[in-house]
Amino acid sequence: MFYKLNFSLFFLFYLASAVSAQRDHDPGLAKQIIQNSVNKSKSYKSTKVEFRYTLENRMDSTKEAQNGTFYLKDGNFKLTFGNQVIISDKKNVWTYLKDANEVQINTYNPTELEINPNEIFTMWETGYLYGYIGEKSINAKLVHEIELTPNDKNMPYFKVKLFIDKATKNVIRLQTFYKNSTIVTFDIKSTMPDVEIVDGFFFFNTNNYPGIHIIDLRE
Repeated sequence: MFYKLNFSLFFLFYLASAVSAQRDHDPGLAKQIIQNSVNKSKSYKSTKVEFRYTLENRMDSTKEAQNGTFYLKDGNFKLTFGNQVIISDKKNVWTYLKDANEVQINTYNPTELEINPNEIFTMWETGYLYGYIGEKSINAKLVHEIELTPNDKNMPYFKVKLFIDKATKNVIRLQTFYKNSTIVTFDIKSTMPDVEIVDGFFFFNTNNYPGIHIIDLRE
């Protein structure tokens, strides 16, 4: 009887653990959390985001970090990051190097952008396998940890982790794990929706930069 009782308890414990593990990695749950976050981001008329970008290379144990800010509205964006300011009006992309007083102008092509602020909160809707890892605390905020694996195995990265605030549904951390042992982390310090943005904000006026070197690569 003692043996049977212990076996039954073991079986119940195993079953509960299996159900919990299945729930924790439930792709449907992960997908729904992501979709709720995406829908909230899309509901904003405009957005200002302050972030910290960290690049870590595990091969040589190096790490560097910089702060940045970007604004979004109607598919336009302005990104200030380190020594660069990148602006797009959906037709052109201006990349301004402050130290060199140089601007490079390209035709807008979202597939060629290394960082596309317009997609940073919404690109996770399709193209990935989803796994719900669980809940954890980041900077005193309770968040969902979700792991994404790209369906396209030719991508330079093999895994992405999203950390979504349970209370606000905002992404507060995004980590991309590259095949070359590099990890890129975006820590979202603040997200301010529906900020006022004046006309002409998403345009780079070269007349405001005396002596600027202009490299126009548009066709």
